[in-house]
Amino acid sequence: AEPAAAASAHALLLCQWHFDASEQQQPGQGGAVLCRLYEEQQAAHALRCRGPHELRAAHARSVPLLSRERILSASRKLLVGSALLRRLETLLAYVLLMLKEPQSSARTKAIRAISGVVTADPSTLELAGVKQAVHLALSEPSIAVREATLDLIGQHILSQPQCVPIYYEAIVKRLGDVGISVRKRVVRILRDLCLKEPGSPHAVDACRRLVSRVVDEEEVQKLALRAFHELWFLPSSGEQLSADESAARCKQILSVSSRATRQSSEWLRQLLRKLVTPPAEGKASLKEHATVLRVCGQLVSQLKESLLQLHEAEAEAEAA
Repeated sequence: AEPAAAASAHALLLCQWHFDASEQQQPGQGGAVLCRLYEEQQAAHALRCRGPHELRAAHARSVPLLSRERILSASRKLLVGSALLRRLETLLAYVLLMLKEPQSSARTKAIRAISGVVTADPSTLELAGVKQAVHLALSEPSIAVREATLDLIGQHILSQPQCVPIYYEAIVKRLGDVGISVRKRVVRILRDLCLKEPGSPHAVDACRRLVSRVVDEEEVQKLALRAFHELWFLPSSGEQLSADESAARCKQILSVSSRATRQSSEWLRQLLRKLVTPPAEGKASLKEHATVLRVCGQLVSQLKESLLQLHEAEAEAEAA
């Protein structure tokens, strides 16, 4: 049997369809046909809610029922002009207002509801009201709400590149959050951003900020180390980097180190030291470490080649 909420929603939609079809009963619009069709669907729905015996009797009728695909197609066409669809922005505004509720559990549920809306339409992240609500939620006192908000952004921001500049600064500020779970979520988002667009300015800045997490709590530190292991020392396929991968990773490492302060340079040294330190035990760990050392050798060779090319270019410029 259908859950009560689903059955009620189904009945509501059928009533809405019938009302809209009734409004369209002008010549040439097919409203009368739609009316009869939805009346039949409503009758079939009522029989299904009563029990399997009466449902079998309904199937024995000569009037065919709509397939699922045809029901969905008809519903989309009718909902486009329905009163419900015209009120979606108003309904979203009510959900956003819930972020001002005094109970943190209510605010967390509101963020999850917004996440459902964004899942259906990722461009919702670009709405002014949603942007303002998300930025405020990232600064609010409840750790659960901040984590849920980051989860919302992290699930959708990579599929909407235009949203990265909108939310990037708000995300990286949470690297210093008091909640360990919040900092871990930020590390994951920044790692995914770097893996998706390794050559972007945001990726270089994200790497520079992630370096600081090598002196964080053990859980966060492990995530940061793993992020750099995937970004710099793990081949995308096989056991070695391709020439293009090697050049791109060297460029990113140089960009990160060139922007490093004295303190972050020390963090970078600690990071590299931990990544190349042999593991204590474990066959899988030793194999992974061998891959890291092999990639390190490739990166060093690429850096030497880059330096030679730079030296030759400078020599040619001076000779000219």
